Amino acid sequence: MVIFALERGDLYRRRFQAYAQRDGLQGLPIAVADAVIDLLHPSCVDIIVSTVREAERNFGRTVGLIGIDTFAKGIAANGGDEDKARDQNRAAAHLRAVHTRLASGIHIALVGHTGKNEDRGARGSNAHLGDVDVMVQISGDAIKAATVTKANDQPERVIAEFKLEVYELGRDEDDDAITTAIVSTDAVDAQPTHNLRQPKLTANQKTLFAMLHDAGKSGLLTEDWNTIARAAGIGCHRRADLTDIRNALKSKGLVREMGDRWMVYH
Repeated sequence: MVIFALERGDLYRRRFQAYAQRDGLQGLPIAVADAVIDLLHPSCVDIIVSTVREAERNFGRTVGLIGIDTFAKGIAANGGDEDKARDQNRAAAHLRAVHTRLASGIHIALVGHTGKNEDRGARGSNAHLGDVDVMVQISGDAIKAATVTKANDQPERVIAEFKLEVYELGRDEDDDAITTAIVSTDAVDAQPTHNLRQPKLTANQKTLFAMLHDAGKSGLLTEDWNTIARAAGIGCHRRADLTDIRNALKSKGLVREMGDRWMVYH
């Protein structure tokens, strides 16, 4: 794995050091590159590919995973704007070229942030979603849930639940603890995230969820759900309201989408 830590490369190294100490790991083929890369410039393709090739020579094996943290920082590196579809698409095209030049089995994982409203998903333009095969959103307080919120060949669902722990790496010159947060080894009860705490829903979200629940296991096609909602007076004046409500229910782990059919997440 090669991590392009466009933000906080030292934090990555501390966390990997913590895992190594806690779990007795050594010699893992993980490289951290912390130079900022301009994902809008065509030269980024050569930079990423050559870095991965160098890592492969040092590892003596093929790299299977590239991480870029964060995608937005790579766009903003030389004045780009994550809110602009043009900039998002240009960066995505360059990463597609990287994928083409490297091994066919390599995966490129982009790290990003949600906006202030987590229900609306990733921050900035959503133009890059056309190039995304799987999107996973991490949310939660004491217990974190990794939820597939978009996927080409699989249903939306919770794929992992975990807790974080503070790990002490040592002491600094003032005898203060040097700490970092890593995934805890403590077991987490396997249950849907929405059973851990009841999500807060608006009145319209409750109404649309009830409509889908009443449809049973077969669920509803998007247009059928829209028709029922409009009959109840929701989405009549602003079509996007229905899309926003569906996305909010999906992000809360209450509903899932397969093709154009929506079902309650049981």
